[in-house]
Amino acid sequence: MTTNRTWRESRFPIIANIGYKFSEGNTRPNFFVITNNSNSTVYVGVNPNTNATTFEVIVPPYGTRIYGRPDAPTELWFFSTVDSTLYVGSMQKEFDPSMVAQTQEIASTGGAGMLGVVDIRAIIGELPAGTQTIGIVNIGTMPSLTAGSALIGSVLNAGNSWAAVKSIGNYTTQQTAAALWTPTTGKKFAITDIFLSSATAGIITLLDNATIIREYNLAANSNFSEVFKTPELSATVDNVLKITTSAAMDCFVNVRGYEV
Repeated sequence: MTTNRTWRESRFPIIANIGYKFSEGNTRPNFFVITNNSNSTVYVGVNPNTNATTFEVIVPPYGTRIYGRPDAPTELWFFSTVDSTLYVGSMQKEFDPSMVAQTQEIASTGGAGMLGVVDIRAIIGELPAGTQTIGIVNIGTMPSLTAGSALIGSVLNAGNSWAAVKSIGNYTTQQTAAALWTPTTGKKFAITDIFLSSATAGIITLLDNATIIREYNLAANSNFSEVFKTPELSATVDNVLKITTSAAMDCFVNVRGYEV
């Protein structure tokens, strides 16, 4: 490994609000490694007027930055608003654009150090009390909504969280529009499942009042079941689910669902 004979190392203090001039005397370095050993932000530039608003590089508290230029500056200037301590390693080397990868950066100045765990409260302080919410909202702790008829967003049937209804019919005689499910006043029926069995052949018809919604042609000694991916709702409230059979069938009908 080739040793760069222009490499120099320096450690020095900076007095608050007073610019510090750095030069290596017998070398003209264009590559600098700057390590901040203090809990303060340090500003770096080639101008004697380098300060917190005029600079080329920011070195955050306890941070390290690399600064490189194609031409060697006559001197570097360092500035901090509080007393600080710096380590600077410098040397002459062929310029490589990757040397300036860290030379344009903005660092926060309000924290107690930017490495490791950062306490954001030390940077921005406590948020003022208010009614606005940022981040996750816990609906369980929100106040109750005022009673009213307005709806917000989509309103879906609650499905299984509603009380289930089961209507069962056993028949041996012919049925014509016989009531199978009479919902509570002001409610619609919602069918989710149907189970049928019959000892005799025939057709079982289910009606929403007078409108046919299902017909099942059963053979003798057969069973049939249907599960509705989308519940079958009655057309209007107070409609009755009715059954008609094509003959005197010895059959069993089990209809399940809920009311809305």
